[in-house]
Amino acid sequence: MVSDRNRQIIERRRSRESFSAIGAALGISRERVREIFEREERREQRAQELEEAARLPSSQIRFSCRRGCATCWRSCSERQILRPTT
Repeated sequence: MVSDRNRQIIERRRSRESFSAIGAALGISRERVREIFEREERREQRAQELEEAARLPSSQIRFSCRRGCATCWRSCSERQILRPTT
């Protein structure tokens, strides 16, 4: 669920408006606009990855951690954050 402000930030940034201009219009810093935009982009990417993984047979789904290990072993510190990869 994306807030109206965050949706507005995404739309304006995708239409090539600068972080500074968006921040000035919304009363927040350009850095905060950048943080929000990047976070929402990551969320959208993650949702897309999960949708793609749901369409695959389970035998074709591999998991990796954020560091990019092909298989996340028990000793990996990122083990709690496994991501399906195709």
